[in-house]
Amino acid sequence: MKNIKSIIDETFLAMYEEYDSIFKNFYPGQGKAGFNEANLVQKFMFHYKQTYPSSIVWTELSTGEKSVGKYGRLDGVIIDLQNDALIIIEAKRFNQPRKLSSSIEDIVRATNLPDTIFHLNDIPIPSHRYTLVLGDIWDEGSSTDKRKLWIKSWESSNPLVEVGLEADIKPLQHRCRLLQIKLQIKEYNYHLVYSLFECTKKETCP
Repeated sequence: MKNIKSIIDETFLAMYEEYDSIFKNFYPGQGKAGFNEANLVQKFMFHYKQTYPSSIVWTELSTGEKSVGKYGRLDGVIIDLQNDALIIIEAKRFNQPRKLSSSIEDIVRATNLPDTIFHLNDIPIPSHRYTLVLGDIWDEGSSTDKRKLWIKSWESSNPLVEVGLEADIKPLQHRCRLLQIKLQIKEYNYHLVYSLFECTKKETCP
């Protein structure tokens, strides 16, 4: 069984390299409109599955919760029996400060979900549950841009931890990687980031 921090880091690096390869040949957007965060989930899970083919991966998993007339969903789930890991993925475009507090809400929600949501036929649920927050940040190079402060915080510490977490959520690791994108005559910095957390709540985590 491999260390989860190594697994996530290696998968994130593979995803980063794919993004880098794509941007050298193709810009999948219009202007600075950004990219749908669903791509982060899909590409991360693709590379995870490539390395651990026995894993079960799924996007947009319904949680059965109902709020404002809609059922709750998780952006992605990986059930890795080989490494005894259940990984809940939430993706964000970090373009506004409120996205940090929104991510904290997602992490807490993922921690409190009952095991019954991840029911497996005649197979025990992995005994380790993690929440992985994937995100991206645009930096246009302005020294006064607030996002530059965000990026520095991702490089030196974990800003999601600084916002505040419950005692049952243990931060494990975070990363920030830079990609340069050239649009017409201007170059932009595009950062891929992640934060990994472990659930230690006995009532919901095996």
